[in-house]
Amino acid sequence: IIGVFLGAEFDRQTTRVRAMIEQLIADCAAGTLKPVIDRRFPLSQAAAAHEYIESRQAFGRVVLIPD
Repeated sequence: IIGVFLGAEFDRQTTRVRAMIEQLIADCAAGTLKPVIDRRFPLSQAAAAHEYIESRQAFGRVVLIPD
């Protein structure tokens, strides 16, 4: 999955989108789908994490970890 926005689609096809989301969650829980985590930042460095995302250098997810 590269990225997807289901906002408008959820309004039009609620049952279908809900089933897709449930399957994605199940796949993540089973370990068959693993999100790519590019970098982890402590929550105290949230501004730096945001700058990193805005720089378009992130290859995967950028995660904030509570301090």
